[in-house]
Amino acid sequence: MAKLPAIIELIAKHDSKSAATISNYARVLRDAGILPTGKRGRGAPDMHANEVADLVIGLAGAGDAVNAPYAVEILRNAKLQPKIELEYDGLVDADEELKHWSIAESCEDFGMLLASLLSDEPRRDDVVADSDGSWFCITNMTVTITEVVPGLDFGTAKVMLDDGNQWVRLHFQTPEIPDLVNREKGDRELIGLNATWARSTCIDYSFFVDASVCINGGYRNQFEE
Repeated sequence: MAKLPAIIELIAKHDSKSAATISNYARVLRDAGILPTGKRGRGAPDMHANEVADLVIGLAGAGDAVNAPYAVEILRNAKLQPKIELEYDGLVDADEELKHWSIAESCEDFGMLLASLLSDEPRRDDVVADSDGSWFCITNMTVTITEVVPGLDFGTAKVMLDDGNQWVRLHFQTPEIPDLVNREKGDRELIGLNATWARSTCIDYSFFVDASVCINGGYRNQFEE
């Protein structure tokens, strides 16, 4: 398992934020009970995939450290939408398509899937690439997290997986827009959904490869041969 300092160092290599800024986010998340508490340095507690996912969500989903716990609360529970997008086939039923993917059981919500992607590299588990039985493997992967508007309990994230044949894009959202409208909050807060200042963070494949090595104690993932 990885320690928090190692995770912070890893993220800093892939993110524009400095290690000091990432450490500040981590401190706020730790004080909120989202990340484990303990000693620093070598005595720091282990960081499991779920906790690394929470740190990533907090960093990407909040414009400042103060709002990171709120962003985690909103985004980790974002639910997979019933329709997903395929590169050549358009919108298809999520349950039907994802039954071909080994990550299907991890797609209940965004936090769960992100943790899975951080610790393992998914592959199709029922399709072979050629006569010798080689697997189709993920050749590209990106996760896009949209910053949560403070005070608005709505969040979105997208996950794109590519097996070399065609990409599939999964959409996560919480809550449903009609539910949001019916909460007597008024239309004013809905403006935030399309605010031009809202930013998104796109996390590429290389980070997930490095993260799997770090989280799993130096080896790439359970499928490594």
